[in-house]
Amino acid sequence: MATADSRTIVNHLQNLTEIVCDLGYKGLLLVLDEMGKPLEYSPTIPTPAIFTFARDG
Repeated sequence: MATADSRTIVNHLQNLTEIVCDLGYKGLLLVLDEMGKPLEYSPTIPTPAIFTFARDG
C-alpha cells in the first residue's frame, strides 16, 4: 500500500484544481466521509447533530 503525507496530498489536490479550472470548470468538490455512522444513519433517525468542519491553512 502506498502512503503519502498530508502536505503531498494537498499539493496534488491544488494541482488538480488548477487543471480542472484551466479546463473551464469553476473548481473541485471533494467529499470525505470521515463521519462514519452519523452520516450513514442521519436520514433515518431524526436527531439534532452539530458537525464541525476545519480547514488547514
